[in-house]
Amino acid sequence: GGDVWRSWSYNRSYNIKGDLTSQVTKQHLVKAGFVFSFQEIEKHTHEGGLASGLVFAQVDDIIPIVNRPYEGALYAQDKIEVGGMVVNAGVRLDFFNANKNVSEDIFDPLMISAAAHGGDTTKIGIVGYRPDGAGPGYAKTPTRYAVSPRLGISHPITESTVLHFMFGVFNQRPAWNKILANPVVWTNQLPKNMNSDFFLPESTVVTYRYFGQKVGNPALTWEKMTQYEVGFEQNIMDMMSLDVTMYYKDAHDLTSLGMDQGPGSVQIQQSGANVDVRLYGDPYLPDGQVLGKNIRNFTTTVNGAWADVRGIEIKLGSRFSWVNFDLSYNLSYLSTGSYHLSKKYKTFYDAAGNPYQLGVDNYVGASNTDGGGIGVDDAGWNPHNSALFKINLKSPNNFGPEIGGVYPFGDWSLSTSTRWVEGDVYTYYSPDYTGTQIPNNKKWENRWNTNLNINKSVNILGDIKLKLFIQVTNLFNQKHLQLFSGTNLTNYMEYGTLPFQSTTREPMEWSWYSNLPRQINIGTTLEF
Repeated sequence: GGDVWRSWSYNRSYNIKGDLTSQVTKQHLVKAGFVFSFQEIEKHTHEGGLASGLVFAQVDDIIPIVNRPYEGALYAQDKIEVGGMVVNAGVRLDFFNANKNVSEDIFDPLMISAAAHGGDTTKIGIVGYRPDGAGPGYAKTPTRYAVSPRLGISHPITESTVLHFMFGVFNQRPAWNKILANPVVWTNQLPKNMNSDFFLPESTVVTYRYFGQKVGNPALTWEKMTQYEVGFEQNIMDMMSLDVTMYYKDAHDLTSLGMDQGPGSVQIQQSGANVDVRLYGDPYLPDGQVLGKNIRNFTTTVNGAWADVRGIEIKLGSRFSWVNFDLSYNLSYLSTGSYHLSKKYKTFYDAAGNPYQLGVDNYVGASNTDGGGIGVDDAGWNPHNSALFKINLKSPNNFGPEIGGVYPFGDWSLSTSTRWVEGDVYTYYSPDYTGTQIPNNKKWENRWNTNLNINKSVNILGDIKLKLFIQVTNLFNQKHLQLFSGTNLTNYMEYGTLPFQSTTREPMEWSWYSNLPRQINIGTTLEF
């Protein structure tokens, strides 16, 4: 039989926030506030089946763990208006805590090694970890703080032209899953009449497993980004506005490669692969997988990537009453790289106290030949050229004839957004080509996507409104063909053949396109 995989989770979030705004003087508008969030996260993943004729189970809840992290922030800002110049100055203090008792040994989070059992080799593979942290060998996760100053200046240089500047430091917590994901363990010594659908007893002998989900890393800290912007806004006859902004972003300690471009994005939304390290903590054989003798190894995420973005955005927008449009063009160049250990072996000590390792740590970064020093172009995720065109149409509340107290043509809104993205550049030459090969000699197809939103609001009682809406994504059902590689690219370029399964010859349609087909959502809400 094949593998069986099941996963389910329970997430609860409790949030509180508050703010206070005060016009302290004619020139100073001060705002201060706080946010706080407490989470309860419980996840179960069970996998099992037949491997080489042996029943096995792979689970992440041999010790049920409910994670209860929290985070919050305090902030203050002052809007200063002096002689037409506007200055927004602020500072934000963020904090988070995984709020968890963890093993002091990062190579053994579930305490299944002999060392975790006081040197008792008969207990290798038996989970010794307990969420309450009772006993020796535990550490409490710390509260991590980050201070983020922000400064924005808007200064008129003529009656219709405004110069603007922005500087900001942004700190972002990695995803809770990267910090708290429970370790996955593997066993083929299942109790009688039990399979992976069951919760395994704590007495089951297990090893770690680097396949499947990654183990959370409670040592992860803030992902950091510094952003600069400078530009101007031009008022055109009070009917349109032109905004030109140059920007630069410098990010480090990321947990994934790449980053979204554009001046408007202040969140660190990575676009590439995770930055991971494989931890080897077995004292006998780093990759040993004999139950009761080895603990094997696992993979976790680290703060080990950087990215920088530089570019220019040009926006043209209208200022009409019923119909408006916004057209923006973005030219950006993003580089990204990594600087981290991809393999880390635990240090042991012999009888004389001399340190040794059972393998050689492997570093990925500037000192290697993988381009980590200068980074790689992230155009595959963040194309150099892109544009966005938006149209918004809104009718007044009392537009058109009144029928029974209702204006059928009033309070309608329609908006569309069309995005164009330049196709990726790539290298391809026919297998029989013998001439000089120049990198990036071809360009893949451009990508287009249009979304549509239609809303109609009706007053049904006092200030209560019934809102009907239709949301359509990928309005024209456009298909973004993946940029293939290897044999798939050769077959497509030479014969026009899309990827297929080599054994069954079935079309692999799920890997042809990078976007979803048209989706239509129809619904209603009450607003009061």
